[in-house]
Amino acid sequence: MIRYFQGMLIFFEQIDDAVFGALDQLDRKTGRFWHIIWHGASKGLVKKRTGNNFRDFLNWVTYDIFCRLDRLDTKFFFQGKIYQTPICRVRSKAEKTIATWLYRHGIEFEYEKRLKLSSDVFLPDFYLTKHGVYLECWGLADENRRYDAHRRNKMRAYRAHGIKLISIYPRHLNRLDDEIPKQFLALTGRNI
Repeated sequence: MIRYFQGMLIFFEQIDDAVFGALDQLDRKTGRFWHIIWHGASKGLVKKRTGNNFRDFLNWVTYDIFCRLDRLDTKFFFQGKIYQTPICRVRSKAEKTIATWLYRHGIEFEYEKRLKLSSDVFLPDFYLTKHGVYLECWGLADENRRYDAHRRNKMRAYRAHGIKLISIYPRHLNRLDDEIPKQFLALTGRNI
């Protein structure tokens, strides 16, 4: 496929600068194609109209291809993780908000790192790698009784094994700048 695009580049170099500019744009988008294949991050691509029919056609084709690839990689490689953050895919809007906050503040984390406690295996939402602290987002704690029972069992297991845990509820999402540092300070005795 790359050789095909390279052959197209050589052919169109001989035509005119406007067409070559469009192919330069296509070459940048093929670089984006490989980024999508390896990283699954086709979000942020926009369909633009330039007024040049050839460029508009290339934009339409690449936009269509990338949208289809995005649907495929979400379906097969990121099952259930439909929200894209700057660094990973997550399952909910609340987790997206938290992951974006952590990324913007330069805090390294792992998403859904497996945690084995005696015979149970948990997938805490975030593990702050440099600090050894887990962060859970309890998005449905107030709305769903079964989820709330699961939350209480999970918190009981964390306490029994001495796991450091920051708990974020939906009411905290609008003030993460206050809530995460406050809970982190109370948990570890130092600033995040």
